[in-house]
Amino acid sequence: MIEVSIIVPTFNSEKYVLNLCKSIKEQTFTNFEVIIIDNNSSDKTLLKLKKISHSDKRFKYYKISNEGSIAKSRNYGIKKSIGKYIAFHDSDDFWFKNKLEVSIREICKSDFTYHSLRTHNKNNIFDQRKLRSYSLLKNKSFKQLMTIGNPINTSSVLCKREIFEVVKFSEGKKFITVEDFECWINISRNNFRFKRIDKILGYYNISSQNTSVTYVKNPLKFIYIFNKHKKYLLNNNLKILSKNHFRYLMAYSLKKRELKKKYFYYLLFSKILKSKLKITLRLFFTLF
Repeated sequence: MIEVSIIVPTFNSEKYVLNLCKSIKEQTFTNFEVIIIDNNSSDKTLLKLKKISHSDKRFKYYKISNEGSIAKSRNYGIKKSIGKYIAFHDSDDFWFKNKLEVSIREICKSDFTYHSLRTHNKNNIFDQRKLRSYSLLKNKSFKQLMTIGNPINTSSVLCKREIFEVVKFSEGKKFITVEDFECWINISRNNFRFKRIDKILGYYNISSQNTSVTYVKNPLKFIYIFNKHKKYLLNNNLKILSKNHFRYLMAYSLKKRELKKKYFYYLLFSKILKSKLKITLRLFFTLF
C-alpha cells in the first residue's frame, strides 16, 4: 500500500524541474507516489520531468486546463491519488531529505501536520528568513486562523487523506492565490487536529510567480474569505477582530499608496485591534 501521495501542480516550471526531482527522489522515506498535474505548460516542463524520472514508476502525469486556479489542479491530483496521506509540493519549492520521514513520524496523534520553511531568493542570497508560523491549538484553530492569520505554507503540509473526503480547495476565481488559506480554515471548522512540527524542513522560493498577475493583485480575496466564514465566529468582538485582521491583509496587499494609507489609518483607530504598533509602522511606511 502506498503511504504518501505527493501532489505537484506545474505550469511552465521547466527551470525548476531538476530541483523538484532532487527534492522528491532524495527523500529518506520512499513509500510514495508523485502526482504531477500540469496546467498545459507551453515550455518543456513535462518533457524534462519524464526524461529525469523515466525509470521511476512512482511518478504519474496528468495534463489539465485549470483556468488559473491551482486549487483545481490540487483537487484533481487528490482525486487521482491513492496514498494514505497527502503531501503538497509546489514546483518551485524544495524539501530537505527527511521532510517526509519526520512528518510521517509526527502525524500519529493528529490529522494534519505542517512545518517551518526558510526563504530562498536567487536575487538576494542573504535572504534566508524563516517564514512566520505558529501552532494551531486544539479547539481554537478556527479562531486563530480567522484572527491571527495563516501559519501554514502549502509545501509544508502532510495530512490524512480522509480530510479531503470532507473538504476541497475552493476553485472559484475570487479565491485564487488564497485558496490554501481558505482550505485550512475549512479544515479547522471540521475539527481536524493540527500539529506544527517545530523544524525547518525545506525552502520556499519567493522570487517566482506562477499564478496569473491579474488574480494576485486582487485585494478583495481576503474580504471574500472573511465573508464566507464570519457566521461561524461565536461573538461580535471576535467578528470585529477578524474583520479588522482581514482588512489589514487587504490593505497590505494594495498597490495604490493613498488607498493603503486610508485603510491603515482607519484600522489604527478601530475599536478592537491587537497590534496598534504594527499598524502604526505600516501607516508610517505609506507616508514616507
